[in-house]
Amino acid sequence: SRVVELARSLARARFFVLVPEVPGSRELRVRLEDRQTIADALRFLKQQRPELARRGVGVVAISYAAGLAMLAALELDAATRPDFLVGLGGYYDTAAVVTFATTGRHRAPGDRRWQRGQPLQSAKWIFLAGNAAVLSDAGDRHRLEALGRECFYSCDPDVAALAKELGSEGRALLALITNDDPARVPDLLTALPESVAARLRGLTLKGRDLAPLAGRLILIHGRLDPLVPFSESQALAQAVPGTELFVIDGFSHITPRGVGWSGQLQLVNAIKAVLQRRRLPP
Repeated sequence: SRVVELARSLARARFFVLVPEVPGSRELRVRLEDRQTIADALRFLKQQRPELARRGVGVVAISYAAGLAMLAALELDAATRPDFLVGLGGYYDTAAVVTFATTGRHRAPGDRRWQRGQPLQSAKWIFLAGNAAVLSDAGDRHRLEALGRECFYSCDPDVAALAKELGSEGRALLALITNDDPARVPDLLTALPESVAARLRGLTLKGRDLAPLAGRLILIHGRLDPLVPFSESQALAQAVPGTELFVIDGFSHITPRGVGWSGQLQLVNAIKAVLQRRRLPP
């Protein structure tokens, strides 16, 4: 897997690498409780492996896991918090991520104009299946989880017919997923059942005290990322002082493709920034 390949690359660069088992990653679900697994791994390295802690402990997390890693870091005290955190294709605001996945629109920090991106068609169905899992209505939960799995590769569901079979919870979630107007997203988010709304609030980084992460973040984001728009890393970098941000032209961590000279130079600079956090043993 790509995670194993990344771990091997870091090990070849003389990092000691620990890869925790994060259940949500195998299920293609973003589970808020998985932040505890990441926090436990950091506690182990900091408290049980002092020889490693002296060299510095970092986290490398990809996509939604970057948000979970940052939430884990915020829960830890100063002694167990990671010395640095590398986020590849991470997010800042869950509402903005939902907007991009469902409408293909995103905005640069402080800009009111919408930009058009090319999100993965499967992104909104992954979101549907993951959030349907917390609905209290069992019928809605099973129908929408099944729809999310069915549409992961491709589908064209009869939304109107399906909505008639759903309760109020399921209809609210389906309305958000099938909406393509970014202006409607705030109202559709407000209409979500509390179980889903609470989950999104729990996952977001926007509005939190991110001061403990100052000077610790290295954010790398492909300008062509089809899952989370690069503007999310820009927003996170603005919110956390001392962040090193690298937006890579022509790159996507989801569907890698060749990048031009400028993108290659940007990648080299990002790799150098990570290597500079490495403290080799004497």
